[in-house]
Amino acid sequence: MKGVNYFKFENPGNLRIPFEIAKKGGESDQRNPIIHKIFSLVGLGERTGSGLNMIVKVWKDKNWIEPELKEVDGIDKTILLLEMKNKNPVINPVINPVINPVINPVIDLKFKLTDTQRNIIQILLQNENIKISEISTILGLKTNTIDKNIKLLKEMKIIERIGTTRKGKWIVKLDK
Repeated sequence: MKGVNYFKFENPGNLRIPFEIAKKGGESDQRNPIIHKIFSLVGLGERTGSGLNMIVKVWKDKNWIEPELKEVDGIDKTILLLEMKNKNPVINPVINPVINPVINPVIDLKFKLTDTQRNIIQILLQNENIKISEISTILGLKTNTIDKNIKLLKEMKIIERIGTTRKGKWIVKLDK
Protein backbone atom coordinates (compact mmCIF):
# COMPACT_ATOMS: atom_id res chain seq x y z
CA MET A 1 0.00 0.00 0.00
CA LYS A 2 1.28 3.49 -0.83
CA GLY A 3 0.20 6.61 1.03
CA VAL A 4 1.17 10.25 0.70
CA ASN A 5 4.38 9.81 2.66
CA TYR A 6 4.63 6.11 3.42
CA PHE A 7 4.79 2.59 2.01
CA LYS A 8 3.23 -0.34 3.85
CA PHE A 9 4.05 -3.93 2.95
CA GLU A 10 2.06 -6.83 4.39
CA ASN A 11 3.18 -10.42 3.87
CA PRO A 12 1.94 -13.72 5.22
CA GLY A 13 4.25 -15.41 7.71
CA ASN A 14 6.61 -14.04 10.33
CA LEU A 15 10.28 -13.19 9.98
CA ARG A 16 12.48 -16.21 10.47
CA ILE A 17 15.32 -14.21 12.03
CA PRO A 18 15.10 -11.34 14.55
CA PHE A 19 14.41 -7.91 13.03
CA GLU A 20 17.59 -6.41 14.56
CA ILE A 21 19.72 -9.04 12.79
CA ALA A 22 17.80 -8.60 9.51
CA LYS A 23 18.42 -4.82 9.66
CA LYS A 24 22.18 -5.38 9.87
CA GLY A 25 22.08 -7.58 6.77
CA GLY A 26 24.15 -10.49 5.59
CA GLU A 27 22.06 -13.16 7.29
CA SER A 28 18.97 -14.80 5.86
CA ASP A 29 16.70 -17.75 6.39
CA GLN A 30 14.91 -18.12 3.06
CA ARG A 31 11.52 -19.73 2.82
CA ASN A 32 12.29 -21.12 -0.62
CA PRO A 33 16.00 -21.16 -1.55
CA ILE A 34 15.31 -22.79 -4.94
CA ILE A 35 13.11 -19.89 -6.10
CA HIS A 36 15.74 -17.43 -4.84
CA LYS A 37 18.42 -19.27 -6.81
CA ILE A 38 16.29 -19.13 -10.00
CA PHE A 39 15.72 -15.36 -9.63
CA SER A 40 19.44 -14.81 -8.96
CA LEU A 41 20.45 -16.79 -12.05
CA VAL A 42 18.26 -14.64 -14.31
CA GLY A 43 19.52 -11.43 -12.71
CA LEU A 44 16.38 -10.58 -10.75
CA GLY A 45 17.57 -11.39 -7.24
CA GLU A 46 19.87 -9.71 -4.77
CA ARG A 47 22.17 -11.58 -2.46
CA THR A 48 20.27 -13.04 0.45
CA GLY A 49 19.92 -10.96 3.57
CA SER A 50 20.54 -7.61 1.84
CA GLY A 51 17.03 -6.22 1.22
CA LEU A 52 16.02 -4.95 4.64
CA ASN A 53 19.56 -3.72 5.29
CA MET A 54 19.47 -1.61 2.10
CA ILE A 55 16.05 -0.18 3.00
CA VAL A 56 17.22 0.80 6.50
CA LYS A 57 20.38 2.39 5.03
CA VAL A 58 18.40 4.51 2.54
CA TRP A 59 15.98 5.66 5.27
CA LYS A 60 18.92 6.58 7.51
CA ASP A 61 20.66 8.48 4.68
CA LYS A 62 17.47 10.47 4.03
CA ASN A 63 17.14 11.20 7.79
CA TRP A 64 13.66 9.64 7.79
CA ILE A 65 12.22 7.85 10.79
CA GLU A 66 13.40 4.26 11.11
CA PRO A 67 11.35 1.58 9.31
CA GLU A 68 8.90 -0.16 11.62
CA LEU A 69 8.29 -3.89 11.48
CA LYS A 70 5.34 -5.56 13.19
CA GLU A 71 4.56 -9.22 13.41
CA VAL A 72 0.86 -9.93 13.94
CA ASP A 73 0.42 -12.89 16.25
CA GLY A 74 -2.34 -15.38 15.61
CA ILE A 75 -2.50 -14.85 11.85
CA ASP A 76 1.22 -15.01 11.07
CA LYS A 77 1.52 -11.74 9.18
CA THR A 78 4.48 -9.35 8.91
CA ILE A 79 3.91 -5.64 8.28
CA LEU A 80 6.73 -3.30 7.24
CA LEU A 81 5.91 0.42 7.51
CA LEU A 82 8.26 2.81 5.69
CA GLU A 83 7.41 6.42 6.51
CA MET A 84 9.10 9.22 4.59
CA LYS A 85 9.03 11.69 7.46
CA ASN A 86 11.98 13.68 8.72
CA LYS A 87 13.34 12.25 11.96
CA ASN A 88 13.88 15.65 13.60
CA PRO A 89 11.67 18.25 11.86
CA VAL A 90 11.53 20.46 14.95
CA ILE A 91 15.28 21.00 15.11
CA ASN A 92 15.92 21.28 11.38
CA PRO A 93 17.07 24.91 10.82
CA VAL A 94 16.08 24.74 7.15
CA ILE A 95 12.40 24.56 8.04
CA ASN A 96 12.17 26.00 11.54
CA PRO A 97 11.48 29.76 11.58
CA VAL A 98 12.18 29.97 15.32
CA ILE A 99 15.75 28.77 14.80
CA ASN A 100 16.27 30.42 11.40
CA PRO A 101 14.16 33.64 11.40
CA VAL A 102 14.56 35.08 7.88
CA ILE A 103 10.92 36.04 7.33
CA ASN A 104 10.25 39.76 7.45
CA PRO A 105 8.39 40.34 10.77
CA VAL A 106 6.18 42.99 9.11
CA ILE A 107 4.99 40.41 6.58
CA ASP A 108 4.54 37.84 9.32
CA LEU A 109 2.38 40.21 11.43
CA LYS A 110 0.45 41.62 8.45
CA PHE A 111 -0.59 38.22 7.11
CA LYS A 112 -0.60 36.23 10.39
CA LEU A 113 1.32 33.36 8.82
CA THR A 114 0.85 29.85 10.19
CA ASP A 115 3.79 27.64 11.16
CA THR A 116 3.18 25.58 8.01
CA GLN A 117 3.31 28.70 5.82
CA ARG A 118 6.51 29.89 7.53
CA ASN A 119 8.06 26.44 7.02
CA ILE A 120 7.08 26.43 3.34
CA ILE A 121 8.70 29.85 2.88
CA GLN A 122 11.87 28.62 4.61
CA ILE A 123 12.03 25.60 2.31
CA LEU A 124 11.45 27.72 -0.82
CA LEU A 125 14.24 30.07 0.26
CA GLN A 126 16.59 27.08 0.50
CA ASN A 127 15.55 25.46 -2.79
CA GLU A 128 13.74 27.47 -5.48
CA ASN A 129 13.30 24.36 -7.67
CA ILE A 130 11.67 22.13 -5.05
CA LYS A 131 8.47 20.25 -5.89
CA ILE A 132 5.33 20.26 -3.75
CA SER A 133 5.68 16.51 -3.17
CA GLU A 134 9.18 17.09 -1.75
CA ILE A 135 7.90 19.84 0.57
CA SER A 136 5.20 17.40 1.69
CA THR A 137 7.83 14.78 2.51
CA ILE A 138 10.06 17.23 4.39
CA LEU A 139 7.21 18.57 6.52
CA GLY A 140 5.42 15.23 6.89
CA LEU A 141 2.15 16.74 5.63
CA LYS A 142 -0.22 15.72 2.86
CA THR A 143 0.34 17.31 -0.54
CA ASN A 144 -3.15 18.84 -0.55
CA THR A 145 -2.27 20.67 2.71
CA ILE A 146 0.88 22.04 1.06
CA ASP A 147 -1.15 22.96 -2.08
CA LYS A 148 -3.69 24.94 -0.02
CA ASN A 149 -0.98 26.83 1.87
CA ILE A 150 0.94 27.60 -1.31
CA LYS A 151 -2.26 28.91 -2.90
CA LEU A 152 -2.77 31.20 0.12
CA LEU A 153 0.84 32.40 -0.01
CA LYS A 154 0.40 33.16 -3.73
CA GLU A 155 -2.81 35.09 -3.00
CA MET A 156 -0.92 37.12 -0.37
CA LYS A 157 1.69 37.74 -3.11
CA ILE A 158 4.45 36.44 -0.83
CA ILE A 159 5.48 33.72 -3.28
CA GLU A 160 5.26 33.33 -7.02
CA ARG A 161 5.88 30.46 -9.42
CA ILE A 162 7.82 31.24 -12.59
CA GLY A 163 7.77 28.63 -15.34
CA THR A 164 6.13 25.24 -15.48
CA THR A 165 5.37 22.88 -12.62
CA ARG A 166 8.19 20.63 -13.77
CA LYS A 167 10.86 23.12 -14.81
CA GLY A 168 9.84 26.29 -12.99
CA LYS A 169 11.17 27.97 -9.87
CA TRP A 170 9.78 29.65 -6.79
CA ILE A 171 10.28 33.35 -6.03
CA VAL A 172 9.86 34.47 -2.40
CA LYS A 173 9.10 38.18 -1.95
CA LEU A 174 10.11 39.21 1.56
CA ASP A 175 10.35 42.94 0.87
CA LYS A 176 6.60 43.78 0.90
